[in-house]
Amino acid sequence: MKRLGVLNITWLREFMDPLKPTLKRSRLFVTIEEYIATAIFTILITTPITAAFIYFVLTYLLELSGMLLIVPMVAAVIIYIVAIFLTFFIYPSFRLNQTRENMQKHIPYAASHMATVAGSEVPLYQIFKTAGKFKEYGKVAEECERISKNIEVFGYDPITAMSEAAKQTPSPSFKDMLWGLVSIERTGGDVREFLFEKAEQYMEEQQDKQREYIDSLEIMAEVYTTVFVAGPILAAIMVTIMGTMGGLPLSIRGIFTLLIYILIPILSVLYIIMLKGAKPETGA
Repeated sequence: MKRLGVLNITWLREFMDPLKPTLKRSRLFVTIEEYIATAIFTILITTPITAAFIYFVLTYLLELSGMLLIVPMVAAVIIYIVAIFLTFFIYPSFRLNQTRENMQKHIPYAASHMATVAGSEVPLYQIFKTAGKFKEYGKVAEECERISKNIEVFGYDPITAMSEAAKQTPSPSFKDMLWGLVSIERTGGDVREFLFEKAEQYMEEQQDKQREYIDSLEIMAEVYTTVFVAGPILAAIMVTIMGTMGGLPLSIRGIFTLLIYILIPILSVLYIIMLKGAKPETGA
């Protein structure tokens, strides 16, 4: 599709085209054209509101006027628009990563449950169907339910259903388990024994990640002390001294406003995101 409405968006579509596989695997269930249209609509709706907020911050909090107001305002609006496009570009990968983490969290427990069910010698699709009923397994349950439906409802053979799921899943552990089950289905191995071995392996990997996270907390604590305790104090002292000497581009009040109400909150949010991202997920 070369056009969206009356707008030629060929360049934008080419820029977003690499998202197609990720968009499909992230289960957003939208076409690339619909996704681009959503990004453009979001920018058209939110940019005027954001521009008004930026104007308020620059004029009333930082007390800027003239060119000192126009240049940063235009730059901030442009940065905002670019940030929205980048957010839409990154979001499918972020969603895919969240799915991967969710599956990695639950796969040891789901595999153990599936091994128990396999001990009753039920058909393979029934193992996936049973695991899919337990929503406590998160995205693993959804994938198991999808595999069982492909076999039971749409007539896929187990090997095809598991192979297709293995190609789409973002979880390396679930993919490894599915390919192993494909091999066992072809050769007639022991499904129960295989699943028990995988459950034990995934549990050990999860425990190793927990130990690594505990070791990294010491470094994160040092970062917090430097950036959020010593950093603001040092900045306040430097601004006060330089303010008495003159030559600052902004008033002391403007600099402290920028530091307290904008810079520190933004850094705090980024630190929380970093802390949350570093923490390995564990299932219950």
